[in-house]
Amino acid sequence: MVRGDVEPIRVQELAEPTAAELAWFCVPPERREDPTIRRGAHAKEAWIRARVARGEPVAKIAYVGGEAAGILHYEPVEEGVVHILCLYVPNERHWGKGIGSSLLAALVEEVTNPL
Repeated sequence: MVRGDVEPIRVQELAEPTAAELAWFCVPPERREDPTIRRGAHAKEAWIRARVARGEPVAKIAYVGGEAAGILHYEPVEEGVVHILCLYVPNERHWGKGIGSSLLAALVEEVTNPL
């Protein structure tokens, strides 16, 4: 999606190489050394990798340029139905740019037109 002079938004399904990126995405930089936060992020990363290895969808990540700008974390409930766990665009400079809308549109497309 492109809006005016804004960089294009690229949405992709989470893949094994980006599991760590998703696990740490919601952790503010100033909290990343907290031992409890680190344990939680590592546990989330292991959970993500296990789901991806089984071929189960977990999340979509939106990129602006080369930077991860937003995530949509979800789980399938049944065919054509998903439970959205989190839609997050953390950086205020990305707000109002269509990142959340792009993530939702990609998920709706996937759910309504499965491969």
